[in-house]
Amino acid sequence: MQYPSSKLVVFCKAPEAGKVKTRLMNDLNQLGLDGKTIAAKVHEYLARHIISKMTKANLATVELWCAPDTTRPFFQHCKNAYGVVLKEQGQGDLGKRMSRAFDEVLKDQDNAIVIGTDCPVYTVEQLQQAFELLKRTDCSVIAPAEDGGYPLLGLCETQDAIFQDIPWGSAKVFSETLAHMTGNVEILESLWDVDRLPDLIRLIKQSRKLELAKEFIDYLDVLALNIGEETERAL
Repeated sequence: MQYPSSKLVVFCKAPEAGKVKTRLMNDLNQLGLDGKTIAAKVHEYLARHIISKMTKANLATVELWCAPDTTRPFFQHCKNAYGVVLKEQGQGDLGKRMSRAFDEVLKDQDNAIVIGTDCPVYTVEQLQQAFELLKRTDCSVIAPAEDGGYPLLGLCETQDAIFQDIPWGSAKVFSETLAHMTGNVEILESLWDVDRLPDLIRLIKQSRKLELAKEFIDYLDVLALNIGEETERAL
């Protein structure tokens, strides 16, 4: 393991239809497709992609922080298939849940990085860069998302202010968080998430470049045909 004094925390919701990727679900519904089923499946495939990639990289211990709880079949599968440690996110908004995770992990680790499962373009090299930067004791790292959020945050010590009074889900999440960060802050390369239909189309177009699992690529190929057909009908 390259960074034994670090942890990589992956935040993930259980892939339950109607409860994940609701903006994408609504976009797909408007095309006459089964939005809740497709959105949940895309969410599941993305989560598998991220968890598999990060555990194979063996950079640091990977913990999967689960919502609503660790007992869901998908999380139990991840524990068995990938060897991840399961933790429960608990109650509260995203800020409270992330703060809770950092508080717990940093009790016995030099640093930690939290990522989500919505971003398909994480690379091992980017995570390595982030962990290297965190070796500076006063350093924090953050990667902005194109939609104004952030898909990666790394800390050496807890900073409660960066999780409070943040307009979660808005285009101001990154800027508001950055304004409250203290010490030396390193801003990483901007990334993109899969939240809406244009993001899904982007994912489809880049699926082979991103080295997704064959099963995921096959699913996206079929989805591309359905989206194209329904878009033509709508026009």
